[in-house]
Amino acid sequence: MGIFSIFSKNKNKDEIKKQNECINNSHELNNLDSNSKQIIAKLINHPCNLYYSDAMQTKARLRNILNTKLARVSYNQDEYAESLKRNILYYINTLEDKENVIKGWINDGRIPQLDICISTIDSIQDTYKGNNAYSKNTEKLKVYDKFFPITQQIEQLEYDYMFYSIHSEIVHMLLEVILNNQEEFLKLRNCNPNLVVKDINGYCTHTASYCLGTLNSDLNK
Repeated sequence: MGIFSIFSKNKNKDEIKKQNECINNSHELNNLDSNSKQIIAKLINHPCNLYYSDAMQTKARLRNILNTKLARVSYNQDEYAESLKRNILYYINTLEDKENVIKGWINDGRIPQLDICISTIDSIQDTYKGNNAYSKNTEKLKVYDKFFPITQQIEQLEYDYMFYSIHSEIVHMLLEVILNNQEEFLKLRNCNPNLVVKDINGYCTHTASYCLGTLNSDLNK
């Protein structure tokens, strides 16, 4: 075998090694390891379990809220539907901002002082109140245009209102858990923050669906 053949063979080995390293790095960027998943599960366990153990009462409570909202607009279905859309958009926007807070903590590898965190979280709640809910993500409301007649649209809106309400409450409680367990949470500092939030949302989706009795329903997210 000539020297050029040996060089070519070694070059191919180096290229294969680099390709394998790229594949492994890509896998790490697109997947959470089991330890990271366990940390997330531990942190979100308490918020989720509160709803699992109180599922029927949670749904009844939210149903009462919806009944009150309907009565408030004198049972006008169009006004009721618009009210629900605004509420749903509020939840979508506040959830997005809270998720960004979690991602920011992971990216920074640190959590700011408690008073700063509380102020940040409280400001999220205030930012989208009332018609300010329409400040972003309004395109996500177009999905409801396909539901007709209005009674069918309201059925979906009511479900989504309850779903996002539960989801939002769980994430809000999770933020409190994180602030009380900062050392544990910051073990996720080297993780892909998008994957961490995706894992969190998986727990929230399952919990909300369980409470609403739609784990195997077409209404399920």
